[in-house]
Amino acid sequence: MTKPRLTRRQSGAPRQLRWCLALAVLLGCSPENTPQGILPSALAAAATPTNLVVPLPLEPSLAKPTATPQEWEGSWQLKSTFAASNLTITPGRDGTFKFALSAYDGAHTGELSGSATIYQNTATFTGNAEETAGCRLRFELEGNIIRVEQLAGTCDAGVGVTYAGRYTKAAEFRQQAARVATMRSLGILTEPQDEALRRLVGPDYALFTGSSQLSDEAPDSTGTGATVHHSYVRGLASILENVVLTKHDAVLWAAVIQDDSILFYSTQPRQAALPLTRIQELLGDKTVRDKTPR
Repeated sequence: MTKPRLTRRQSGAPRQLRWCLALAVLLGCSPENTPQGILPSALAAAATPTNLVVPLPLEPSLAKPTATPQEWEGSWQLKSTFAASNLTITPGRDGTFKFALSAYDGAHTGELSGSATIYQNTATFTGNAEETAGCRLRFELEGNIIRVEQLAGTCDAGVGVTYAGRYTKAAEFRQQAARVATMRSLGILTEPQDEALRRLVGPDYALFTGSSQLSDEAPDSTGTGATVHHSYVRGLASILENVVLTKHDAVLWAAVIQDDSILFYSTQPRQAALPLTRIQELLGDKTVRDKTPR
């Protein structure tokens, strides 16, 4: 029996089908671009790349515009309880601005100046002078806020001093309500302990918050069963320093340095053993002034 001759359309269909199956994911083949009836519906579903994501070009309106040097210009400030930093920016040339930073943390300070290159709403600085070698900063402008990241290096600053943080316009910074630090907000005491300390020391409470930048705690080694909270300001220990001894929600004893004396407060009976030796070990051998309310 003579085999029937395949027409050009019939002989070409399998080849097109093979190409379609092989390149379906890349070319997006579907039953519409194959001969009618050649690609079964089940294979057609498999060959159609339903999970293929084609990236669309970013609309111009979504791209961040480049901030001008004038938008960066001005005085900016950052402040916490024991640290602060001032940033002054003036316009430069060719998409740059000049900046000057001054910061302190406790008694340690730092100063840095240079020129940063602007790209959209960010700017970068890389130090190349001997004292700033290895220093890298990134600035990001967000309306009336500049975020500074210290990516590398100490940037000629003292121990513990950093320029990183969230800076606000000086005029707006002055208008913000100042937050009064408490021993609770500083993470040293619980709320009941903080209230107990306020009652005990009265108007001297600010001496404690003002000398509590860095803090550590440990069990009292004299056998009172209390927890010793020892706090001080960076670089100013023995000048701005305090000790609070707590047990559960109560404050048993407290002491703080004022000038050349140690102000001492107690909630315990007079006959109770006083941890003065331990307090003087921490605060130094100064004259103790008992200010316990009677």
